[in-house]
Amino acid sequence: MKKKIGIFKVRTFFESVLFLEYLKVLDSCFLASRVLGFSGQG
Repeated sequence: MKKKIGIFKVRTFFESVLFLEYLKVLDSCFLASRVLGFSGQG
């Protein structure tokens, strides 16, 4: 049981890290599209 819990903790940790990285990528893509949109308008 302890091993399973340990693996689960590691898995959730990596999933949360990947999720944060995913959010960062989405955020940067959103910012880039906004900047491109503003520069295109101006």
